[in-house]
Amino acid sequence: MTDRATALSVPQRAAIVAALGSIRDQLDQTREVLAAVHITHALDCLDPDSVTNRPGTRKLH
Repeated sequence: MTDRATALSVPQRAAIVAALGSIRDQLDQTREVLAAVHITHALDCLDPDSVTNRPGTRKLH
């Protein structure tokens, strides 16, 4: 990891969201609940409209 942040492009973000959504669906189908919850959290973090990304509510993990 680097100290410099580089924003994802719209196509990059869309590709990641699609891949994570597919993985989450597979995890849900196999009842891998904890892993699916982590993927859902990652998707929330990628959503600019998510409460996770509002100033003052974001926590570093």
